[in-house]
Amino acid sequence: MKPADAAVSKPLEELKLAVVIPLFNRRELVLETLASVARQTMAPWRVVVVDDGSSDGSPEAVISWLADHPLGCPVEVIRQPNAGVSAARNRGAAAAEEADLLAFLDSDDLWPGDFVAAALTVFRQDPALVGAAARSEVMECRPDGTIRTLPGRKPWPQSPRNPVRLVFRAFPGTLAMVVRSAVFRRFGGFPVGVQLGEDAVFFLLAATAGRWGTLPCGPVTIRRGEIPAGCQAQLTQSTSTDAVVSFAASLDLGAQVHGLIRPLRAALARRWVKAGVALAAAGRREEACECLRNALLYQSWNLRTRLRLWGQAGGSPGTPPMVDGGGELTVAVTTTVAGGEL
Repeated sequence: MKPADAAVSKPLEELKLAVVIPLFNRRELVLETLASVARQTMAPWRVVVVDDGSSDGSPEAVISWLADHPLGCPVEVIRQPNAGVSAARNRGAAAAEEADLLAFLDSDDLWPGDFVAAALTVFRQDPALVGAAARSEVMECRPDGTIRTLPGRKPWPQSPRNPVRLVFRAFPGTLAMVVRSAVFRRFGGFPVGVQLGEDAVFFLLAATAGRWGTLPCGPVTIRRGEIPAGCQAQLTQSTSTDAVVSFAASLDLGAQVHGLIRPLRAALARRWVKAGVALAAAGRREEACECLRNALLYQSWNLRTRLRLWGQAGGSPGTPPMVDGGGELTVAVTTTVAGGEL
């Protein structure tokens, strides 16, 4: 870890934690998100709301709400033409350049009341930490108005030994993370142009900067749902399949650009296989083959993956795969990532 990334130990009240909230067409939901910030037992140093080109009056609603609901700290509302969530988060972080710590809260999610206090306490107690994360839960809002709470992502382990690998197993999600601003600046923030998995790419990089910790607070709440019951199954399947593929592609890109391929070969191969299986189940055979070829880039010896590829490419389950003179399956390997091919 670079010396600049480890903050000098400061009294609890002197640590500056800034909250960045990217916003796009969530006029009602963002007010509930802001209310969860207002309920904090310890106020953040600053809140920055970045409206990313909303057309539903979201920024006006925020300004009006804040007039009657002070957050106990300065609040800045920034407007910009639509450029994507990564650009909005990066713009907010730049506006809070004097902060010691950065937290990112999406405009449809909620924090427990002790989130900020837990973050300040943890970083005060351990100045060497580069980041920390809380556990999460999912609030499912059904079309009939009922709400049920489901377990969120896998529990974040206490003092994780290898945060880099956790991005594949227990990625905490952006709303659950707090990171030192020096680490955020070192890696250039969130990757602009990545449509899905941009937060995972940033975490993959930030996890290499040093030791991560756990926030001892209630779970952060990820809100989902609010669509017609008849569309639920189809929408969920389509979204989850594309998300699995984009997640694999985004992590692959981040690992390649920042030289993390060697320690993550097996994990990347598993992600590409998972994407290939999801696409195959959706009947998207050509795309499934591309993902399986990407998996073989990292584990060319994996016979199961080779057989999956053979089956998707038109081979018969009862017919052995074609091999070349050296006894190896001939595969044209490409690496597909968000934004094109490498």
